[in-house]
Amino acid sequence: MNEQRQEPVRIDVGFDFECLTACEAFGGGWAFTKHWQGLGDLLGHRPGWHFDIVNDGEAMWSIGAFGASRMKITLNQDGSYHCHDHDEDSDADFGELAEVEAWLVPREERKRIPA
Repeated sequence: MNEQRQEPVRIDVGFDFECLTACEAFGGGWAFTKHWQGLGDLLGHRPGWHFDIVNDGEAMWSIGAFGASRMKITLNQDGSYHCHDHDEDSDADFGELAEVEAWLVPREERKRIPA
């Protein structure tokens, strides 16, 4: 019997050090590490959310099927959280993660469904 040895597949789950390194380069630097880590803790385990570096280096968390961004969360220059709902074409800024979560909860489920 000829057995082929398969190499293990690496699967990254959650928001790890590599993501934080990307945030240093594209998300405002290490001064915002706690902000990005907080968003990772809030969103990393929720279905449909993904962290990306887009456009010319914009770090963001977004939700949408197949990598779409129907709703996104980024950081402002002052460290506040900028939330954008593409479907409603609306924006909101918050200073605390609890406010971000209160904003996203009523919208989140319908964003998982392809538009």
